[in-house]
Amino acid sequence: GDNVKEFVDLYVQHVLYTFSAKAIRAFLHGFHSLVPPEKLPKFTPAELEAVMCGQPDISDDDVEELRQASHCSLDETGRPHSQVLWFWQIMRSL
Repeated sequence: GDNVKEFVDLYVQHVLYTFSAKAIRAFLHGFHSLVPPEKLPKFTPAELEAVMCGQPDISDDDVEELRQASHCSLDETGRPHSQVLWFWQIMRSL
């Protein structure tokens, strides 16, 4: 019983630092490719979220541009399949 706290502390240290080090390094490598470490302090939390997650709102113009750009959704006459039009109609209504 005397060394339980020390054991838990060492175990947590191992899991957080030793065991996870490779995954953390890989994450940081990818993260720093988006935001160089020296520029990180210049971001507000909202700006950093926008860089990492994109914008939460998509305008109708964006939806239409995406629909037009999805050439694989065209039928043999070059018109959009009705199912594709239904999909984008539903997406616009959300």
